[in-house]
Amino acid sequence: MDTQPMTNDDRLLTLKQVGAYLGVGRSWLIDHIKRGDLVAFRVGGVWRVSRFELRRFLMSNRSDRQRDRKAQEANPST
Repeated sequence: MDTQPMTNDDRLLTLKQVGAYLGVGRSWLIDHIKRGDLVAFRVGGVWRVSRFELRRFLMSNRSDRQRDRKAQEANPST
């Protein structure tokens, strides 16, 4: 059995905690979980998201927004 202490990345957040942090509702989070954008799993029937996966999700979306903004700057007529 692994006896190493948990790191901050290993700690799990509930959807309520993630939603409060992002300012979004539970249904928005569930939609992204079902699409595979946000990795989550159930522990005792409660959805959990690791801090690592939340950070990965945020960085992935940040890249999309940056790409969209650069494309819009390159072609401002659209």
